[in-house]
Amino acid sequence: MAAGSTIGDVFQNALPTYLGGAPVTAHQEALQKQAAATQISAVAASPGAQVNVGLTEDSTMVNGKTYTFVFTTDGTPVAVDTLISALTDSFLSVQSVSATIIGNGASITFTYEGDGTDMVGDYANAITAAVLSETSGTGPILTYVSGTNNSQTVAQVIAPTVVKQVAASNADQTQLAAQANAAAKASDTAQLLGFGTLAIIAVAVGLFIFLKAQPKVSVG
Repeated sequence: MAAGSTIGDVFQNALPTYLGGAPVTAHQEALQKQAAATQISAVAASPGAQVNVGLTEDSTMVNGKTYTFVFTTDGTPVAVDTLISALTDSFLSVQSVSATIIGNGASITFTYEGDGTDMVGDYANAITAAVLSETSGTGPILTYVSGTNNSQTVAQVIAPTVVKQVAASNADQTQLAAQANAAAKASDTAQLLGFGTLAIIAVAVGLFIFLKAQPKVSVG
């Protein structure tokens, strides 16, 4: 159970989407946003602290910097230990790896150790490949959403930066929750349609057997 989740959240998490269920409830999404905003504000308010700076996929990575990459998944369950092992056991030059599962997504934090020729987009693709290799191709398939690094040292609160970071974080949380719920809905719908198809086939077969069993009536 995620910290702060209510019994109602847990009940809704357990229900299929066609009965009103959701892997990530509105309340859980709000909790994730609040936690992220609190962390961003606390870091920015600390003299000499470092503020997360947003990255583009063409951004060049810097040796010794700590990065956080946010991914969505294809819905295949994944454990934190699997994500950590995928990075530490692969050819990737990383240290101090940690990960968090968020709905049908994952946040991976690591310290990059390389020659500085790697770009964020290429490195994110390499992480996706490393996870697939770690699970022998069974998934999940990670899709890169966004990345940040701790590279801007501040001596005081930078209000506009904090506001932008919170807004970006909120957008990420909304996107992750929407994608998790959409994936669950698609899976539940497919399963429901599958049951419906089987039911129709069963009725048709039963009707056929019933009609074949009826005695033939001859006239004349």
